[in-house]
Amino acid sequence: MTAFWGTKKTVIIAGSGRSGTTWVQDSIASANNLQTIFEPLHPVGVPAAQEFANKYYAVETKNTDLESFMNQVLSGAYRSLWMNYRIRPDRFNVFRVGVSQAVYNVRKLAQHYRKYKVKGQDGLAVKFIRANLMLPWLVRQYDVRALFVVRHPCAVIASRLKLGGKDWVSSLELDRYRSDHGVSQLILDELGVDITEPVSPIAALACVWCIENLLPVRWAEDAGYTVTAYERLLSEPGREWKRVIAGLGLFGVPDSSIREKPSQQVSLEMCGRKFSESHLGKWRQSLTADQLNEIASILDHFSCSIYTVDEDCSIEI
Repeated sequence: MTAFWGTKKTVIIAGSGRSGTTWVQDSIASANNLQTIFEPLHPVGVPAAQEFANKYYAVETKNTDLESFMNQVLSGAYRSLWMNYRIRPDRFNVFRVGVSQAVYNVRKLAQHYRKYKVKGQDGLAVKFIRANLMLPWLVRQYDVRALFVVRHPCAVIASRLKLGGKDWVSSLELDRYRSDHGVSQLILDELGVDITEPVSPIAALACVWCIENLLPVRWAEDAGYTVTAYERLLSEPGREWKRVIAGLGLFGVPDSSIREKPSQQVSLEMCGRKFSESHLGKWRQSLTADQLNEIASILDHFSCSIYTVDEDCSIEI
């Protein structure tokens, strides 16, 4: 399979949830006239993807169901409210969300339809937050250019705690990986960590960050995809965005008018404000000293050399 579908090009942006992947996707898509495909592995937004989300697939894996699904996704043939318009189908269930919320979501869908329906004539920018452990498989299977976005674990954890909701419950997130023998064995073999050991809720979030980020960063050079740090995209935009765009085989480097726009997934406090380096490290205002110590202990347990709790920006990767 190839990254080119006719005259159009497909690129992948991957990373953990709350790592800035939506902002990166939208910036790249806007600067390169690409259609955005949003989180195809969301188990609720795209029920057909539930069996594939957050799984580990070695590069030599043969899985006809996964291949069939990804063929449709990466060609743009698979369409859904969530992937194309960023609205979950369950948000229209009056019995689940209530009449007023359902009406609000219908209006939101209309806004998103107008926003996304005609954009992106030159290819696809597909954004995953549940494909970290299959990224080498995707790159090899489809010969596609990919970008992995990593963000400080404390920033990710603080954002997940602030957002709340079922998607970010620490015990559920870690249990999802613990119950997958392939993932738990991978982490034991590659990182020497037994993820079945009991941990606190904050430590569980730190474990999830390590599971989702350390190996994709380690694999990048051999697998042939680009890694960038969220912090670098903000603190060194002139250099880092050029490197990212070159790594994806694209030409349009997002300028400041594009980069400064908060993403559709941004927290309420950032709505209407510009993205800038000034908000890096704000997680220090949200996490307690005890929480930071717990996170530091888990990073040390996983032998993480990418970040420390004492660094606001990423160590060289």
